[in-house]
Amino acid sequence: MSQEMNDEIELLDLFVVLLRRRRLIIIMTLLFLAAAGGGYLFLPVRQYRAAAESQKAEAQQTLSLHPLAADLGVGDSIGISYLTQPTRILGALKASGFETLRTGGTRELALASEEDASRLLFYIKQRFVENKGTSGNSLKDSDRILLVQKGSSSPLIQVMFRDGDPQRAVRFIQALGDEVNASLKEIYTPMARQIINGYEETWGGESSPSLSPPEKERAAYQNARRFLDGNLDLLIPVGKAEIFEKELTLEQFRDSFKAKAILLVIAGVFLSIFAAFIVDAVYRVKGDEASMKKIRTALGKDK
Repeated sequence: MSQEMNDEIELLDLFVVLLRRRRLIIIMTLLFLAAAGGGYLFLPVRQYRAAAESQKAEAQQTLSLHPLAADLGVGDSIGISYLTQPTRILGALKASGFETLRTGGTRELALASEEDASRLLFYIKQRFVENKGTSGNSLKDSDRILLVQKGSSSPLIQVMFRDGDPQRAVRFIQALGDEVNASLKEIYTPMARQIINGYEETWGGESSPSLSPPEKERAAYQNARRFLDGNLDLLIPVGKAEIFEKELTLEQFRDSFKAKAILLVIAGVFLSIFAAFIVDAVYRVKGDEASMKKIRTALGKDK
């Protein structure tokens, strides 16, 4: 019976403290409630605007190597290496409407500036190709700007590019393909001539061949002629580019903040109760001369 009475007395003391410091508890709880309410009204709006400004659309395009590429010795690995060359990427950026690149903070490099050319190529290699930040740290896949990889089957190549302007992202992929095709034509023209010369020496001309050539060699010859005439590209798009853009709404950010606001209010209630007991304990100690004497002695102020 004595233990139960002691428990009741202790609970009563706790309740008395809460009643005595009720103003502190109410004021602190209201402050946390106001902070949660203000945060709910303003923070989601700020987050939504920041996300909308920084949101990037994702353009994807599947490219395929023409059958002539195999005759010239151009495989998907070579295609990928050309598509990820900084000089080709820089040319595609210019052709698709980019004028500057922000390399970190407020620093921008002009794409047309010859003085910034070496810095531009280094930044493109680091940020676009290697997906690294300005300090050389590896970034997350979600921060990647450009991705070039093998497709579901050879000779397909998948290209992905992210930009705030979805149409400009599509133009960039198209321009990058044009840049690579121009380079491939310049480099592989001699090999295409070899195919033509070898065919004509073996089988005669196209108009009146002396013998009946195999269909495969005849097709390679015709494709090589078209390649030299500028009527055939080694890298060709498969279908249209697809654009993926995440839908952002203010309600998404407000719903996300609701749970945080509720936790903030609950934390405020518990913190205010804890503060009430601390304040009450301080006042009790200040009213107890023996306790104050011990504190002054500990602080060296009791002389």
